Amino acid sequence: MLSPEVRARLSKLTRSKAPPGLNGPATGRPSPVRWQATDRAAASPPCALDNGREVTNRCGTHWIIQESLVNLWPKCAATIEKYQPRLDHFRSSHTVHPDLAALARHFPSATAFLDIESCGLGSAMVFLVGVVHTAGDQLVLTQLWARSYAEESAMLESLHYLLRTRSVLVTFNGKSFDWPVLRDRTTMHMREDTDGIAELQHVDLLHHSRRRWKNELPNCKLQTLERYLCGRQRTGDIPGHEIPEVYQEYVRGGDETEVRNVLHHNALDLITLLQLSLQILE
Repeated sequence: MLSPEVRARLSKLTRSKAPPGLNGPATGRPSPVRWQATDRAAASPPCALDNGREVTNRCGTHWIIQESLVNLWPKCAATIEKYQPRLDHFRSSHTVHPDLAALARHFPSATAFLDIESCGLGSAMVFLVGVVHTAGDQLVLTQLWARSYAEESAMLESLHYLLRTRSVLVTFNGKSFDWPVLRDRTTMHMREDTDGIAELQHVDLLHHSRRRWKNELPNCKLQTLERYLCGRQRTGDIPGHEIPEVYQEYVRGGDETEVRNVLHHNALDLITLLQLSLQILE
């Protein structure tokens, strides 16, 4: 059940109209992302290719951008602290869903929150993988970027290396899309899962959100949950269907102008995924 606080927020938002540009401008390129909320992530997260570096592994080279999550979402630590009692309860409970028990038990040190951007539906080439995970004693956002089609294999190699020490993978619709696509692309490059990656416990929050909120919210899309449960709504976000074309333009001409919007979109999705994972433990 929704808490009284969330019900009050839901009632208020239902009565209000979405601000202009909720889904981006009707024409032209999207403006910089803004989240309208008191508890907001950084209005302009420092996710850009010029903040990254090149990495090399056995499959080649690719680009990586890393940023402390607190720089993207200043209230990250306070939010996690708020939900600490619920995490402790779910860790010790024998009656909750095994997925949620595993999420609570392994959060944050052995969890990985994952979201991908690809060149289209099906098993199209993956050019960006975003992962929120721990590095040392802090949560970080790592974005693996393929600067060309040829760098996909090296990018996937780095992803497998990053996930090999994790126990729980958290996605949104990842069982139907993200993970099957990553496995197909890995197979296409004639590589096999290594170091127990296939044994990760996969928690798909879309399914848990539907079980809990399908009768109380208009739908269970990620940005709907973000609006009603996290109290935020985006304006100027790049529409998902435009992302493949942005990447193809980048590969053809090296224009990084719109790449920043794609990186921001991916970062914001992951921040919401992390917050939703805590909300679902209420």
